[in-house]
Amino acid sequence: IIIGGLIVFFLIVEPHGLAQLWRIIKEKMRLWPFPH
Repeated sequence: IIIGGLIVFFLIVEPHGLAQLWRIIKEKMRLWPFPH
């Protein structure tokens, strides 16, 4: 829920930074896989 809120926050405040945010998220998911 917190991560979702951060994504929405970045979508509203800094849409141009979404690509950077997504890259960071993919990096963290690659380094520390979530049990989905």
